[in-house]
Formats: sequence, C-alpha cells, structure tokens
Amino acid sequence: MTPPAAAVDFSPLDEATHLAGLLTRQRDLYRELGGLSARQQVLVEASRTEELLAVLTQRQALIDQLTACNKEVAPFRSRLGDIAAAAPEATRAMIRDRVDEVQSLLEEIIGRDEADREKLEASRRRVGDEMKRVDATPAAVNAYRAQAGVRSPATARFTDAQG
Repeated sequence: MTPPAAAVDFSPLDEATHLAGLLTRQRDLYRELGGLSARQQVLVEASRTEELLAVLTQRQALIDQLTACNKEVAPFRSRLGDIAAAAPEATRAMIRDRVDEVQSLLEEIIGRDEADREKLEASRRRVGDEMKRVDATPAAVNAYRAQAGVRSPATARFTDAQG
C-alpha cells in the first residue's frame, strides 16, 4: 500500500502524477461499483433476494477499497486546484476528467440506490400489509363460525383416550 501522501515528499509534478493515479484508481472502483449497482437494480426489480445478497457482499468489498482509496486522496483534496495548476496540461486535464467522472458516477450510483431503497421499502410495506390480512383471516373465520353456531376446530368438545 502506498504511504499517505502527507508522509511523502513529492515534487509538484510527482504530486500531480500521484494524484492522477489515485483518482484513476478511484474512478475505476466507482465504475465497478456502478456495474454492481446496475446489477442490484435488476435483482431488486426481479425480487431475486439470494443473488441480491451476493451483490451486496461484493459491493461492500468495493466500498472497503474505496474507503482506503479516499483516505489516500484526502490529503490532496484541499490543495487540488494548486496541484492541478502546477501540473502539465495533460495531467491537469486528466485530474479534472477523473474528478468529474467520479462525481458523475457517484451521483448515478446514489440515484439508483435511492430508487432501489424506495422499491424495497414499498415491497416491505406490501408484505407487512399482507401479513396483517393473513393474521386477520383466522379471526374473521372464527367470527363467522361463531355467528353460524359452528364450533372452532381448536375447541374440540371431546377427547380420545390419548389426549
């Protein structure tokens, strides 16, 4: 693992090159996360829970890598403009492109995740409503039986020798 940027004495060009490399890695991780996010969306739509859990596990591994990468980028964030300004045009353009692409990917992922969260929440409410109806069914059946003068099977009038 690369030592934290604050602990390394970079020349301005090396610093910009190192930052561009970190941003490229960050972008690549977000691309992978975006792919998993799209897969997650398909699985949520199809209610394929087991496969969804596997995708969520993969996502967590990527998020752990992104967290580590973000820690490496953090010391550069406050000086991003200065670092880019001191870099050659090609490196400056690469830094700008990576930052823009990461932002775009992140917004896309957050949008899909929010839509998935809403779908899962709606599904949870639907299942809860169905459970309430299922719980109410025996009570309704027993009420109808009582009105009709029919005993509930749970209140047997006679027992056999065993019970």
